[in-house]
Formats: sequence, structure tokens, C-alpha cells
Amino acid sequence: DGLTVDTNTLHVDATNNLVGIGTTSPARLLHQHVSSSAANYHSFTNDTTGSGASNGLLIGLTQDEHGIVWNYENQPLRIGTNNTERMRIDSSGRLLLGTTTEGAANANHLTIADTSSAGMTLRSGASNSGNMYFSDGTSGADEYRGAIQYHHSSNSFVFSTDASTALTLDSSQNATFAGTV
Repeated sequence: DGLTVDTNTLHVDATNNLVGIGTTSPARLLHQHVSSSAANYHSFTNDTTGSGASNGLLIGLTQDEHGIVWNYENQPLRIGTNNTERMRIDSSGRLLLGTTTEGAANANHLTIADTSSAGMTLRSGASNSGNMYFSDGTSGADEYRGAIQYHHSSNSFVFSTDASTALTLDSSQNATFAGTV
């Protein structure tokens, strides 16, 4: 038993308790399918947001298969677990982890906070590097003008300035400077 309203619109598989939109063979509780020539979005609005195409929250899949979560409102996008907010992207595009307050003005694009110790881990392969780059452009050496790198293969830290190694700290804690000390 089930219900089909135009095979391209709505199908209810009552036997398996599945609903298909644009498919007569839903694979999930709610399964929407559209052709690859169209985007597939769900829009959520309320009395405050309005009901236009550029109101509320949009969740979906673009024509080129990019997942999208888009908040059209001038409000943060909040994500949480265990009934607690864990992450927020505020209306200015700043990523806040464990906090709702951005950091210092010159370093506020990513803020990580906790009531005890806080930090960040970069985990890379045993023969690879963990890297932080400082960029003032989008091509060539401008993408890595400054860098802090940890090379696991030699267990050494490398600090770079103006796209060149300035200081290396080896696994024996010996420092090698490229310039004058």
C-alpha cells in the first residue's frame, strides 16, 4: 500500500514507511531526487524571516554536487551537540568554537575557547609535515610568505620569513639560523 501523486512529485511507500519526492523508490525516510540539471534545496522560513527565495535557511545540493547550508538572515549559524552550542559562524563569517564571542580584533576569524585548557591539534602522517602558512596573496610565494612547519620525518621545526627558511630547530633542540643572530 502507498500513495503516489504524479510519479515526479510525491510517492509514499507505506510498507517501508518511506517518502519519496521526485522518486518512486525512496531509499531513506525522506528521499528527494531531482535531475542533475537542477539544484535540490530545502528552505525553512518563519513569520519573522519572510517566505521569499532569499529568506530563512537553505539546505541542499547544488547542480555540481556541492552540499550547501545557507542562512540568508543576519543571524549566526549555530551547530551543537548534547543540547549545547559547540560551533557558530557569526553574521560576519567568523568561526567560533566553544564560544559566542570573537577574539582580538586582529585575530578574530577563528576563536577557540574552553573553560579549561584550549588548543588546536594538527595531525599529519609520520613522514609528512604539519604546516601553518601566512599569506598575502593567492599565487606563488605570496601564498607562503611566512610559515611554521613541523617535519615529522626529521622531528624538526622550521620557521620561515619572506618565503625562506629563517630558523630550524632540530630533534636535538639545536638551532640553525639562516641569518645573523
